[in-house]
Amino acid sequence: MCKICRGDYDKDTTKLYCRGCTPITTIPDTLVKLTKLCGCISLTCIPVTLVNLTELYCGGCTSLTTIPNTLVNLTRLNCCYCTSLTYIPATLVNLTKLDCRGCISLTCIPATLVNLRTLFCRGCISLTCIPATLVNLRTLSCHGCLYLPQCDPTTYQTRMKQYNQAAWMIQEKFWYPIWGKKRQIEEGLKLLHEIN
Repeated sequence: MCKICRGDYDKDTTKLYCRGCTPITTIPDTLVKLTKLCGCISLTCIPVTLVNLTELYCGGCTSLTTIPNTLVNLTRLNCCYCTSLTYIPATLVNLTKLDCRGCISLTCIPATLVNLRTLFCRGCISLTCIPATLVNLRTLSCHGCLYLPQCDPTTYQTRMKQYNQAAWMIQEKFWYPIWGKKRQIEEGLKLLHEIN
């Protein structure tokens, strides 16, 4: 049992590690100074008052349907296997890393997430597109996104290969010279734009 379960917590807490504590379904809205929250696997909602959060790890919260649009300071969001999550707020413009693997109800990635460098969306079976506006994207994993190509089943394999090629081109490869890396990333984004 963690401090939140016992009601024994300091309202000035900035980091909270719940380590898989299942009784916690919500976080007290008085923890307004919280900057990092991780390990809660049974959350059903996240208070809109947690505006100072920069890192949120809520993977496996299958009853969580929304991420508050007030969490504008988030730079890292891990919501993998939040199977009821339907969207990522467009206001989370400071996100640099988004891990939404297995979010089977998620239909789109907001075009406003232009600072995103890492996107893991493997197994997001309802995802229909990855915006070409994600110009800072360096790492992309999108296997198993069945509707991502936006095409009929007969051309699925070809289109999925194109997405995977774009993803490979966007990856940071440390053995490439800087000029080659930049060109490769630009070509990957161009291909992503063409197939969207």
